[in-house]
Amino acid sequence: MKVNLDKILEKGKAMYLAYDQGLEHGPSWDFNDENVNPIYILDIARKGKYNAVIFQKGIAEKYFDEIKKS
Repeated sequence: MKVNLDKILEKGKAMYLAYDQGLEHGPSWDFNDENVNPIYILDIARKGKYNAVIFQKGIAEKYFDEIKKS
């Protein structure tokens, strides 16, 4: 079976931004109010022209409307 990945690739490549700060690693002094904010992460992804952002299910559900704007 051949799978068409054209919808998630750009020129045969993709760049995904994984967002798990503070969720997988727990709270740490490395994280602040700005870089744990999913809206801030979406802004980074937009500016960096990422193909996608990978969120935990709960974050994706809570910020669905904002994610859909991207």
